[in-house]
Amino acid sequence: FAVGQGGEGFQRMWAACALALLAVLLALLLVYRALRQSLRPAAAIRDNLLTVGDAPETRLEELRLADELGAVASAWNRIVDLLAQMRRELAGVHSTRELVAAMEQMDRSRAKEILELLPDGLIVVDESGHPALVNHAARHLLNVTDDGGEVRLATLSADQELNRLLVRMTAPEVRNHRANVYHTIRYGEHETTLQVTVLKVELPGQVQGALVLLRDVSQQKHAERARDEFLQHVTHELRTPLGNIRAYTETLMEDILDDKEAYKECLNVINTEARRLGRLVEEVLQASQLEVGAVRLKVSRVDLGRLLQQTVGDLQAAADEKQIELRLDLPPKVPAIEGDKERLAVVFTNLLGNALKYTDAGGQVAAECRCQANQVEVAVRDTGVGIGPEELPLVFDKFFRSKSPEVQCRPGTGLGLATARHIARLHGGDITATSEPGQGSCFTVTLPAGEGGQLSEGPSPAEAAHAP
Repeated sequence: FAVGQGGEGFQRMWAACALALLAVLLALLLVYRALRQSLRPAAAIRDNLLTVGDAPETRLEELRLADELGAVASAWNRIVDLLAQMRRELAGVHSTRELVAAMEQMDRSRAKEILELLPDGLIVVDESGHPALVNHAARHLLNVTDDGGEVRLATLSADQELNRLLVRMTAPEVRNHRANVYHTIRYGEHETTLQVTVLKVELPGQVQGALVLLRDVSQQKHAERARDEFLQHVTHELRTPLGNIRAYTETLMEDILDDKEAYKECLNVINTEARRLGRLVEEVLQASQLEVGAVRLKVSRVDLGRLLQQTVGDLQAAADEKQIELRLDLPPKVPAIEGDKERLAVVFTNLLGNALKYTDAGGQVAAECRCQANQVEVAVRDTGVGIGPEELPLVFDKFFRSKSPEVQCRPGTGLGLATARHIARLHGGDITATSEPGQGSCFTVTLPAGEGGQLSEGPSPAEAAHAP
């Protein structure tokens, strides 16, 4: 009985152990299956990571994991989606950069075109001191030829002094932010005065280069010299009549009433010099008014033939005193014109007065009127000293007076011709000039004929030839 009971207990113990071992095996199997299930997306992710760096955007969709792989797959798929979006954005950024680069290139080309069209010369100097850009105006002013070789400041122009000046002013060690000098260059007989301005381009603590601006100020300098000469001439013109007036006034104060001839002579000189001062002041005043546009024409119907006769008559005494033949040639009928009679009288007085001033004794001065369909021309000719071809284009500039000794020895302000032309242009006309040194000059006034084409009666040819 005891042995049977022991064998049965042993069997039950083995059965329990077998069941426990089976449970362990099942648990291990379940754990293995769970681990394998969880490692599948990890393995897939590992494989995908090996190719994701080189995969084009069209293959990113293939890197997605099946949804049945669980939450890890879902997380991976979100990463893939984000990667695809980032690639698209990066591609957009790349295209934008290309567009920006193209726009910057276009802006640079356009900026260069604009700089080439500047009326003033421009030289862009880089940080190493080399000219990165020399625009058209600068090449023209410096007479630079484009031979395809390297452009350097030291050899930029034929004027070595200017080259040295540019090198010195643009040197990096020069800290002046702005420098301004004047320099005159000469090519053959041509002379040009340049205003050279250098602007340093700097970032904080570092020089980045310089801009060199070149401006032709020849006309400005010429105007300044003409103005200075004008002041000298006006001073002389004022001093002479004022001195005469004072001298003859002092003579009158010496009680010479008993000497009628001396008394009359003093009064005549004082009157003449006072008129001379009046003309000078009026001439300067007219030039000033014309300059600021303060002249208002009092337009009316003007009998041009009679106006010319009156002007020639007023100057006849001066012509007789210098023994100059003064002649007026008028056609049988002269067109009436619309204009300011007093201003037009100034035009003809200035032209005829200049002709008499610069014509020596025995010479001739003639005013000739020619009529055309819509305009009338008055030509004033003389046999005076004449004007050189290099100075002829300047005769209508304010304050200009010829450098010729034959001109400098005669009084004048350099305003008469400028005033005359300005008045003629206010009337819709103009004045032109031709001349030859030693042979004389011809100034031609062109004015529009009066509306309706009415004619005023001129003198007969005989009368015109001997008009006073």
